[in-house]
Amino acid sequence: MAAVLTLTRVVLVEGAAIRDVPLVVRNPPRASDGSRNQWLAIGRGSKKGEELGWGEHSQDYVVVSMSVNLQYTPQRGNITMVATFEITPRALGILTGAGAALEIKYLGIGGDDSGVFFQCYQGDPVAPPNDWVMGEDMTWRRVGAWFPLQMLPGLTMTMQPCEAPGAKAVSFNLAGLSAGQVTFAVRLLQDSWLGRTLADSVSWDITLRDEANFIVDMFPELKQSAWLPSLGVQPLPLVWTASFPGERATIIVAFDLLNENGLELHTICVRFPSGFNHSRAKVSKLFGGEKESILEVLDSMPRDWPWVRSFDDTLSDRFCIQANTTNLTVGLEYSFTFGILVPKESRWPATNIWPIDFCNHACLANVNASSSDAANSSALRRLAEVNPDLSNASDNSVVNTSNDTGADGAGQKETTMVLQPLIEDMTITYFLLGFKPNEVHPSQVMEKVNIAHRSGNMLGVCLSVAIVLAVHL
Repeated sequence: MAAVLTLTRVVLVEGAAIRDVPLVVRNPPRASDGSRNQWLAIGRGSKKGEELGWGEHSQDYVVVSMSVNLQYTPQRGNITMVATFEITPRALGILTGAGAALEIKYLGIGGDDSGVFFQCYQGDPVAPPNDWVMGEDMTWRRVGAWFPLQMLPGLTMTMQPCEAPGAKAVSFNLAGLSAGQVTFAVRLLQDSWLGRTLADSVSWDITLRDEANFIVDMFPELKQSAWLPSLGVQPLPLVWTASFPGERATIIVAFDLLNENGLELHTICVRFPSGFNHSRAKVSKLFGGEKESILEVLDSMPRDWPWVRSFDDTLSDRFCIQANTTNLTVGLEYSFTFGILVPKESRWPATNIWPIDFCNHACLANVNASSSDAANSSALRRLAEVNPDLSNASDNSVVNTSNDTGADGAGQKETTMVLQPLIEDMTITYFLLGFKPNEVHPSQVMEKVNIAHRSGNMLGVCLSVAIVLAVHL
């Protein structure tokens, strides 16, 4: 890349005129690896182009990548990606109040971008009361392919639609821009394992463009978690009984056991968003009364199926259970409940996401708020050492027969599948969408309608009896 400044005769006579001349250049997406990355000025003659002099800037020219973060579950199936990006004052100055477009593109492993599809054909989120839909499996899910979590004041964000089954890249139109961070969740389907290369990471491009499609900011080839062998679990969307600030509520966590790898499930830990806790609603306080057994206290499903060995609520910011692996069966839906104290609205988390850790080992002692990427990365290297043939593994895909894909990775239906060996000491974190203050889950609305319906029927029976008695009198 070079910029050329041609000098006229007047400038040649008055040398001082060539000082402080602004040149507008466009930065590359990133600095070249191994290069000096310095500005070099060369003076050449006007006739033969002979070199008359040159000068080099003493400092490296640093190309700063866009501030961005991606979190997702490195598993096959329908998953939720939580994306955060920053609109800097520099970018805002370039855009000068105009609109922009944000794009997240999957690059894959070594150029193999197969198997990942953003569900952009499902459209933008829908306003209440039509923002939920019940699937064929009788599970409520939010409508839309993406969901705002933390937005800037005045910002409007709409997704550019695509055709089913999805696209390798998802783009959003932005308007009403201001400087700051934006966080949102977006659905994607991952229907392969590691592609054709065993690796510690996969690559993504995140790009902010102006209305003329020029790059304003970018993070090229962002390295994130590689896809891991299936742990055999698929959580369903979070269910809550109440969301009134400052009061108690019950959280219901449910998941499907998809394949035989799920029979190795050992520990499940639900981590609470900032502000939520169960310091005054602990499950352990329920023992000693009418509810004596773990099954009764956790209201676990399937009913009377002893698949929970124990639970732990000693930490106020999470609730964990240990599964009884001898009583797990593929193809069933499992669930458990626990109490939670809802924060006051002034302490409501800006990003209401519930991370749920599924482990095939006793991970309670080392589960924390940090990502499990490092542990899974080292485990992946151990897998390559044990199974060197996997370094050239072919793409083993899974057939997804369900169009009901769900915001939280729910609804995965597997018909044909080649299971990859399970990694030892693997922790898989799913990110479930939370709820807003006073937001009512549709299952609770249906329950109230059913109660009212039953009450109405009982009233009708009472009225009938009264009329019959009146006639006989």
